[in-house]
Amino acid sequence: MCTLQRDGAAPPTLAFPSLSTGVFQFDLHRAARVASVAICDFLEAHHDLDVRLLLVDFAPSAEQSEVLRLFSAAVSSELSRRRLPTDPRRFGVTAGDIVRLSCSTAPARPFAVVNAANRSLSGRGSGVNRAVHDACGRALEKATRALHRP
Repeated sequence: MCTLQRDGAAPPTLAFPSLSTGVFQFDLHRAARVASVAICDFLEAHHDLDVRLLLVDFAPSAEQSEVLRLFSAAVSSELSRRRLPTDPRRFGVTAGDIVRLSCSTAPARPFAVVNAANRSLSGRGSGVNRAVHDACGRALEKATRALHRP
């Protein structure tokens, strides 16, 4: 996790990617179904928590992103199935570079970026893991080395 600046009055935003659907080619439809249940579980269990979940895709625009289209539809469907309100202040989607989001490119600047890590927690690899490590620099690499003892 790489912490970013929190905007004043806005609730903290937790930004996350569609895990393993890029380089690892996990099926998008299945990923959307699994994620929609997890997202709705979180929103339902933490209805009183002032936090916003934001799914981010590296696509050039939200309109061009199949990931965002599928995930939005799956979350909407799951919220409806559970008879929960659709609240854009609690869940949203955006396209862009997850580690460089700002108020001008996303509904809210992330307070934290969350991503799955490889076994060694290293920045070697690709996708979001590499982008997070590149953006956070050597401090993150040093911290992850301290956590991982082969």
